[in-house]
Amino acid sequence: MMYRPYDPKAMFGAWAEYTGWQTSAKDATDALVKWFGQTHGPEEEAPVEKKVYGQLKDRLKAYFHDKCAYCESLIDAVGWGDVDHFRPKLRVSGNPNHHGYYWLAYNEANLLPSCERCNRGGKRDNFPVDPANAHVTAPNGNLSQEHPLLLSPYDASLQNGDMHWKFEFREVDGRFTPTGMVDGVSAEAQHSVKIYKLNREWLVTLRRMSQEQAVDKLKPGLLDDKLLGQALDELLDFSRQHSAAVRATCVAFLDYRERRLQEVRRQLITGLTAGKLQPLPQGN
Repeated sequence: MMYRPYDPKAMFGAWAEYTGWQTSAKDATDALVKWFGQTHGPEEEAPVEKKVYGQLKDRLKAYFHDKCAYCESLIDAVGWGDVDHFRPKLRVSGNPNHHGYYWLAYNEANLLPSCERCNRGGKRDNFPVDPANAHVTAPNGNLSQEHPLLLSPYDASLQNGDMHWKFEFREVDGRFTPTGMVDGVSAEAQHSVKIYKLNREWLVTLRRMSQEQAVDKLKPGLLDDKLLGQALDELLDFSRQHSAAVRATCVAFLDYRERRLQEVRRQLITGLTAGKLQPLPQGN
């Protein structure tokens, strides 16, 4: 997951029907709030207008370059995609008395493009918060007092990805190798890895392939700063699939490159002194 600032103008500013949509969203929100303010039988269903928030799907996908907001896989490559409610709209898992954040059912800032695997196969109605901060349960509640234990790409703390994610790399016989695996560093990231299932088998495979492609582009720059710079300019583009993993690969490769260069320097000094150079490990 990469940071993506919430920017309604960039997301919806060019959409001619946006003003009309906002009116429909307000009407639908008012109807939901009114319904939850009344008494209903257990079989009655809340009047959710899926079509209203569904109309934003193409705009949300475009803003995220057609990637899932959580796993960063290209949505259309693996399914039709969902409009996910970051804060669940009708219920919260593990909190049976919570009716969901129904007043945010059509709130643009609460809607994210998601693949079916991250949403229906993972997140669903999960929304853990820090035990010291209870869930907000009503429209007049203060959401800023909640401390979600799930990450959203709109979370500004993701600008420093190292405080949340640790991607795994290996070096065997001098070979720099991505694994495709990710661990959570922060509590929020740990819950996100588990709930979004960010280490599910095929996602790890796809993420590793993206990382391996990045390594292939970086290898010519092992001893050439110009080629390295060209590769980094291309790889650090947010629109790339699995961009957080690719960026982490670039950082890890730079560390690997520095170690290799230090080894070259050491061997040059040792070789000049002893009259013999030792070959470097046959890495990538």
